[in-house]
Amino acid sequence: MSSYLDYQQSIIEEGVLEAAKRIGLHPTIFDSEVMSQHYAGHQWVVFENSVVGTVINAIPPLNQTATIPWEEWFVMDGELRHHILFTEKNESSTMTWQGPMDDEDHPKPVLGKLWHVHNAEPTPYLLP
Repeated sequence: MSSYLDYQQSIIEEGVLEAAKRIGLHPTIFDSEVMSQHYAGHQWVVFENSVVGTVINAIPPLNQTATIPWEEWFVMDGELRHHILFTEKNESSTMTWQGPMDDEDHPKPVLGKLWHVHNAEPTPYLLP
């Protein structure tokens, strides 16, 4: 099976496409051959956060997070948010975040690390 088909199966099984619709993103933002290359090796985690509801997470291998970001998409205060997080500061970072190990609102793999956060610009892939 091709890497694109593996990727496509993964995002369907993890509920990424359905979650994208729930937060107002057109699912094609994630379902393309280009995105399968961009997110190669990422772990997809979709869950319900107690504050903001549905959150889509794309987590790269943790030994690469200094240069390849963890990304999350969610709606807060009626606006779609796209956070890009690295374990090392970069020029776009505007704040930091560190989840305690008992945090239940974020994926377990990202907890206990200091993350440098960038709020990305709104995406053109919003549903009408």
